[in-house]
Amino acid sequence: MLNKVTLRSLGIRVFPIIFLFIIIVSFIFSFAHLEFVFNIFDLFYWIISFAIIAVLSLLWFVFLPAEVIFEKRGFLHVEFSEFDLSRGRREILIAALVAGAFISFRYLIYPYPQGWDTAYYLYHLKKLASDPRYVFSLPRERVFAFLILYVINLIFVNPSLTIMITPVIFSMLFVIGVVSFVWETTGDHELGFYAGVISAVTFSTSRLFLDLFCNFMAWTFTMFSLLYVARIVKRPEPSVKNLTIFSVFSFIIAFIHPWTLFVYLGIIFVFMFITLLFMRKEALRIIASLFASLIPTIVAAFSEPSIAWSLIKSIFFSYVRYPLELANREDPLIAFAALLGAFYLLTIRRKTVLHGIIIAWYITISFLFATGAYTYSYRLLNLMPMGILAAFGLRYLTVEIPKYMEDTAGRLGFIRRWLKYKSRLLASIILIIIVVTALPNSYLPDHVNRPSEYFMSQLEWISSRFGFENKSIVVLIDKPIPMANFPLVGNYLDWAVSEVGQVVYPGSLLDFIQGVKPTLVPQKPFYFPKIPDYVPKLIIIPDKWYIISPLELSLANEISDTGVYVINYNDTYGFENILENITRLHLPILDVYMHNYFFNVSYTNNASSLLVNYTALSKSSRLIIDIYTYPIILDYVVLNLSGSNTSDLDITVSLWSNSSKVDEKRVNDYFRIDNSSVYVSLLTYGHSCNMIRFEIKSFPKALNNNYELIIKEIIAF
Repeated sequence: MLNKVTLRSLGIRVFPIIFLFIIIVSFIFSFAHLEFVFNIFDLFYWIISFAIIAVLSLLWFVFLPAEVIFEKRGFLHVEFSEFDLSRGRREILIAALVAGAFISFRYLIYPYPQGWDTAYYLYHLKKLASDPRYVFSLPRERVFAFLILYVINLIFVNPSLTIMITPVIFSMLFVIGVVSFVWETTGDHELGFYAGVISAVTFSTSRLFLDLFCNFMAWTFTMFSLLYVARIVKRPEPSVKNLTIFSVFSFIIAFIHPWTLFVYLGIIFVFMFITLLFMRKEALRIIASLFASLIPTIVAAFSEPSIAWSLIKSIFFSYVRYPLELANREDPLIAFAALLGAFYLLTIRRKTVLHGIIIAWYITISFLFATGAYTYSYRLLNLMPMGILAAFGLRYLTVEIPKYMEDTAGRLGFIRRWLKYKSRLLASIILIIIVVTALPNSYLPDHVNRPSEYFMSQLEWISSRFGFENKSIVVLIDKPIPMANFPLVGNYLDWAVSEVGQVVYPGSLLDFIQGVKPTLVPQKPFYFPKIPDYVPKLIIIPDKWYIISPLELSLANEISDTGVYVINYNDTYGFENILENITRLHLPILDVYMHNYFFNVSYTNNASSLLVNYTALSKSSRLIIDIYTYPIILDYVVLNLSGSNTSDLDITVSLWSNSSKVDEKRVNDYFRIDNSSVYVSLLTYGHSCNMIRFEIKSFPKALNNNYELIIKEIIAF
């Protein structure tokens, strides 16, 4: 017996050293991978945050060994009363309704789909709803998520409504999982109720259940899977039913969201290790049962080696620029209660299986957070057990503290007696305050991303008139659209695609009829980078998404009182002649100024045209050509150019209003193999512009080669 205790004590002492070593090694790898694109303050802030997380993680092992080493025992293996759905109906119903109401509140303010990723899921749901065979074209590692969306859409029929209802449904299921998990592992239905209600209204829940569909679906299944982990641990003999359900939930997670799966597996494996250290003879049975049940999931996880390897590699070779991103958005009352709860869990003497799972949960997320395992750190903060920790903090505040409150000269006697008999009332009051103060976090205006209905209504009309993703049309969009109720530009092109399909062309009519595939747009589509490369019958121009010039008006017919225009593609042939016939302004070249970095340059300025010859003298030469003209107050500036079609150079042209860049295009997108003339159009966006800037960067292959750039004319209309 002594040898067993000594070995276990040695293991407990060694584990923090191993854990700290892994943290430091990960830090070194992550630091070595930094690209130094941020300032010294950000770097210092990142290092300090890293150190704090590492220390907090190790604190668990500062407190835990004392119990094992000095009391010669591990976690208490206590049989609690099992979770009983019939007895807990009221608590579960209230907690679930709070979750549903909290998520639904955002749709009362803005009754449309919201979030960055939502456009991606909405598009694929529409494709799947129109043709179920599309499921075979979806990413295999997320197929269950899309099938769930498809089934829900069979009930609600409308994909947009389904996309709004799904977060509400899953937030309610998630909270049911939290209540069940805490109740099952503690036998305390009130604590489970507290955890459910607080988890329902945390900022983490609000952000997670906004647009991270695969993430929140997988995390909801994770809660129920952890519930069955607790049931497996509590039983002296393994239950085939519990092991089967645990295995099924784990397998489902594998085909919903691989990233969540790896976090989940991390929690399970860390819990196995803690169980081996702190529990007695039951440890091997528990570990063997859990591992055997996970074999199908592990096989599924590594069935796509490239995905698995990229996730593993990210732990050591990525960095987080803003380590505590969005952490300040959490409700202060919840954060304070969670801090109390963490302290309570650290210091409580009688630890049960619940503490083991939460410790594993906390350590796994902290480790990934500290090593910068994901660029957007809030994705990890979303998975912290804030609601459960806050529930323990609430219990500590209303029940545990009064037990130790001393009656000093009778001054605290009344408070002590009142808290003794009214702790449930106090907890209810605090819960209500938390829910009310957290409610504003339901609607996140800076995360809506979807343009307002003023803009989207035009695309809805196009979709209803021509159908979703009709390849006989192309929809032109050439100006950035702000998100609804917030002055910043979101992923408006993704939202456009979610409404009309992948028939969106992010450029001007001139760009499209020249066959240009633009690589520089105000907000590059994140999920749908494919640009239409087919020849349509009709070109559709919604005037709220496109600045219509005399060129478009000379060819287009208005087909809707909402401001939608149509151009027959055949009418665009010979656009050079069309340009000649529209009202336009020829702009003179008043002055040319060059910033030369290792180019040999000569040029000829003929007032209306410019010829530039240049030779790269370095493997990374750079040349800036500033061309000044009269202030331009029209919508478009069009440059007639010719030059070398080569990948040895990166050439951009931009339009400036004083010291502000207004628009920019990559000239390489336009140049042709035969070096013929091309037309590059730039938008003024209502600014008075007086300078055009070319920026030329060379790559190693350009060294000592001679190139030519000809600006034949500059026009505006």
